[in-house]
Amino acid sequence: PPYEARIGRLPVGGGRTIIYPNPDIIPQNQKGFDYGLEIYDKKGKYNFEITYYDNVIQDFLSSISLGPDPTDPNLFGYRYINLGKVANKGLELSGQYNISRFSIRGTYSIMNSTIKDTTGGYQSFTLAGKAPGTRMDNLPRHTAGINLTYNFFKIFGKADKAAISFNLTEVDGIISSDFFTYAMDVSYGRAAFVPDTYAYDLTTKSVYRLGFNLDYNFVPSCRFFIQGANITNSYISETGTNYPTYGATWLFGFKYNFTKANN
Repeated sequence: PPYEARIGRLPVGGGRTIIYPNPDIIPQNQKGFDYGLEIYDKKGKYNFEITYYDNVIQDFLSSISLGPDPTDPNLFGYRYINLGKVANKGLELSGQYNISRFSIRGTYSIMNSTIKDTTGGYQSFTLAGKAPGTRMDNLPRHTAGINLTYNFFKIFGKADKAAISFNLTEVDGIISSDFFTYAMDVSYGRAAFVPDTYAYDLTTKSVYRLGFNLDYNFVPSCRFFIQGANITNSYISETGTNYPTYGATWLFGFKYNFTKANN
């Protein structure tokens, strides 16, 4: 469990939320099974893996609302407890194929995370009012990725080499809550305040990210690299409007290995 679940946490930075300690909280535990199959070429030309899993998380960890703090009604209290069960089923696929200097690698994951048991969850934001079989919030149904790499040998000299690659990832939309837009709409009179309502229900769209990597080895011990993430500068969030997302990021650097190999 997180530190604050057992020890508690006072309001931070002028916040209005207080978390009460629960010394009796226990870690979540998971029971289930996984089956896997791997196919590969002994010469390293290709490999393929597939894994199926079916697990149940017991003693699910969730926070419950306890209402205004008895000593300060401006503070709203929460406590972490163990309750309910969550079922996770899915399939993970990955494979790579190499052709001379060119290689392609792909991954695809199917996830189905649902509520299995809501016992004791009437005060939980995660489980309250949801029937068994309901899809869990903030988890995509699938993710995917593909990476294309080309290797260069002996570009300028006998010892140098380089590799350039592009990668594309996709994350399916999630079920989430839009606290920010709801608060702004109520504040500016664009929507009426509804008691016990704090956010709009939201299902996000799929998010795509493009990355780039370049490695150049002058000699085996000296490497120059460029790494780019989200190079199209997309600001579409993977977790709704309540959390920030990052635009394009770039990393440049040199790496030199001073260790000498022992003969």
